[in-house]
Amino acid sequence: MPQVADSIMQNTTYHFTHYDHIRIAQICERVQLYQRALENYVDIIDIKRVLSYASTMDQQFLIDYFGKLPVDVGIESMYDILRYNMTQNIRVVVEIAKKWVEY
Repeated sequence: MPQVADSIMQNTTYHFTHYDHIRIAQICERVQLYQRALENYVDIIDIKRVLSYASTMDQQFLIDYFGKLPVDVGIESMYDILRYNMTQNIRVVVEIAKKWVEY
């Protein structure tokens, strides 16, 4: 069932704009669709909680996602995901930093 929901949300034929983002994010998180949950959460507490599963997410998704966060939230979140699992998350944090470094 989670795969069906993921496919519907990924399909470009459907463009959902009016729905309960928080409720959908909670459901996605519950069924371990963490990327979809991040796409719908706006509260930093929720985002940080879902980012604790960064090692299970697509690296390119995370790199792009961090570009949408305010700089201070992004830096704090990178620190947090390293704290959760430094061994598995160090590479993605380095890639995020390389991509979004401010000159």
